[in-house]
Amino acid sequence: MKTTALLLASAATLATAAGHKGETIHVQYDKSECFGGNSDPHPGPDDKHHNSVCLQHWCPNRKSSQFQYGTDQTGVIGILPSEGGFNSRLLIDGISSSYWSDVVGLIQGSNTNEVNIVIEVPKGRCAKLEVSTKVAGNPIRQDVKNGMARFYAKGPEPYNYGMIPQTWESEYENDPLTGRKGDRDPIDVVDLSSSTLPFGLPVRAKVLGIIGMVDDGETDWKVITVAASDINSERWDDIGDVDPTTLADILLWLQTYKSTDCLKVNRDNIDEFIEEGKLDCGSNMYHPTSECAVSESEVEFETFGGKPNALAGNPYFMDKTGAMKVIRQTHDFWSKLQFTLGYAHQPGVGEYHAAMHPSSLNQT
Repeated sequence: MKTTALLLASAATLATAAGHKGETIHVQYDKSECFGGNSDPHPGPDDKHHNSVCLQHWCPNRKSSQFQYGTDQTGVIGILPSEGGFNSRLLIDGISSSYWSDVVGLIQGSNTNEVNIVIEVPKGRCAKLEVSTKVAGNPIRQDVKNGMARFYAKGPEPYNYGMIPQTWESEYENDPLTGRKGDRDPIDVVDLSSSTLPFGLPVRAKVLGIIGMVDDGETDWKVITVAASDINSERWDDIGDVDPTTLADILLWLQTYKSTDCLKVNRDNIDEFIEEGKLDCGSNMYHPTSECAVSESEVEFETFGGKPNALAGNPYFMDKTGAMKVIRQTHDFWSKLQFTLGYAHQPGVGEYHAAMHPSSLNQT
């Protein structure tokens, strides 16, 4: 089991690394099966010429390869046996680590509205990927349903989508603002950066605001951010600086991305899509929106009009101050889970805790 000292050392290292200076972060990609297609010797976030599920996530058809994510950030890809298709595991100083618990989210000693985020689905990608909270090491995995790798139903992700490490939307107690229990995941991030952010690496980001989404009766906060290095960071300091059309588009996407089904690919024809190189997250995979099947949305949004930190003119958003309060609350929930403070006797805590501290991963 990792010690608190290791966790704190990792946090300090990653806080520096997320600023793109002086540190190397190693990301190890695992697979049990790549779904065919040709190998790209230099896969990376800007390469859109993929013709297999694996290559969409930079999983090369070889035993090892290297690539770079920007200045001073080098990823080492290693293909190892694992379950569930595509996985990404984090290595810190050669030690298998947790995206969820070994990357610092709230930057200590800072009074700013900046945090570290981890992107699970880069802008323009369509595979349904997320951190697995009950799998050893908390890898980022592609969901698999009925034997088929899952994709967004409506279309590719229009934003950089990810999470803030060391946060948790608690299933054991009601959120103070929504009055509902959480969805059992780290708090989500919708990042508005102009560029596609790197998958699976910590990125320092500015918190702009937050949406109080309720999905199927559960609290599912969406933090709105922009990468600190992005050109838009210079002109956006709070959610009110973002143009109203963009804010409306975010709400529309969140309300409809599950209830609008445009996918052409399904369990019966996925082999054909793979063989013909049609898994491109584009028109080969998706019908035009006008031809999509639409069902009733189970998504609701909290309204904050007249409440502290509400955005003037749009009751569905809170500003950066309100967002930081929510993030700190979800960090407190994570702390209770991580250190078994208050949740020790709750059902399922053992699974979460074992996944955060996967000692078996470091015994090879």
